[in-house]
Amino acid sequence: MKVIVIGAGPSGLMSAISFASQGYEVLVLEQNKSAGHKLLLTGHGKCNFTHLTSVDEFLKCVVRNNAFLKTALYTFSSQKCVEFFQDLGVDSYVVEERVYPKSNKAKDILDALLNKCEELGVKFLYNAKVIKCFNEERFVVSLEHNELECDKLVVATGGKSYPQTGSNGIGYKIATEFGHTIVPIRSALCDIYLKDDFLKKLDGFTFEGATLISMTNNAKRKLTGTVIFKDNRISGNVVRNMSSLINREEVKELELDFKNNVSEEELDHLLVQKFSANPNREISRTLTAFVPFIISDTILSILKINKDLLCNAITKEMRKEMIRYLKHFPLHFLKFAPLEEAIVTSGGVDVKDINPKNMESKIVKDLYFVGEVLDVDAFVGGYSLQIAFATSYIVK
Repeated sequence: MKVIVIGAGPSGLMSAISFASQGYEVLVLEQNKSAGHKLLLTGHGKCNFTHLTSVDEFLKCVVRNNAFLKTALYTFSSQKCVEFFQDLGVDSYVVEERVYPKSNKAKDILDALLNKCEELGVKFLYNAKVIKCFNEERFVVSLEHNELECDKLVVATGGKSYPQTGSNGIGYKIATEFGHTIVPIRSALCDIYLKDDFLKKLDGFTFEGATLISMTNNAKRKLTGTVIFKDNRISGNVVRNMSSLINREEVKELELDFKNNVSEEELDHLLVQKFSANPNREISRTLTAFVPFIISDTILSILKINKDLLCNAITKEMRKEMIRYLKHFPLHFLKFAPLEEAIVTSGGVDVKDINPKNMESKIVKDLYFVGEVLDVDAFVGGYSLQIAFATSYIVK
């Protein structure tokens, strides 16, 4: 029996390996001239290919439809993923639960998958642009210049982010043609654009350990991590994770807490102590005991407090305003970065019509959807690749 896999990314290659291991004749179609374009960019080319933690902890970091992934992740856990690549000759190391190939080269992960495909007799057809798919007695895949038939069809086309790697949303078109519902897609793991003028001053500055707070029409959320300021937006993993949590909600407010380790009352006490100990020191110099100069300077500028003012001239009202900005620094939301700039796509093939035990369509027998084309997405840190591998490993 013949299987066609559309897409030679991580989910497509793992699906090919899985079906070929079961004795099927497998052909992988890839519209690019080579495999794994997006995979090679993962982790800035170092490829954090999984997140080494328990399944229960892993699922807490899945933003959409985590329950759907239970079978896949218990069958092919992050530990099993590490062992799988170890068996393929890829040694790895772990940093804060993120797993990387020892070489720090994404190409080693890609080569391991391709070599396993070759060993199992998987065939590849590159520069193969799929136009449409349909089924008669068998599945028919229409390319630009010919048609191919198969008994089982796997859609592993990815989402619509990073279009330069070939992600063009064809998987959604195929799913719709077969009667599947597409949950509207959104940017996920992306930067957040702001309206604030002070960003130009902070462009390129990185603040570690900030708490980003979002208030939406649904909930208040807090995430702590590194925030990177750019001339018109904020970036960094904490921002990207937050974007995935709130990209379907109405954003009411965004704030940064620069001193999340102390309460407002404690901070007030510390400021009073510092001012009393240094009454003749400029406020701009004194505040650097709490935050970097560029942040204190920005806060004083916004509050229109003269940075050369001495501590003994600071009023209680001024101090309270400083505390408010240190703990609730306001950010004015503009938009989420577009899909072209997003790391992954949120939304996709509705999982209610997919069998979580083997990723087969409940609507069309022998049709499978795996990886990012599904309505599942997760935080930064190797989660997305693990999901791609796990959903593809269990196809049968």
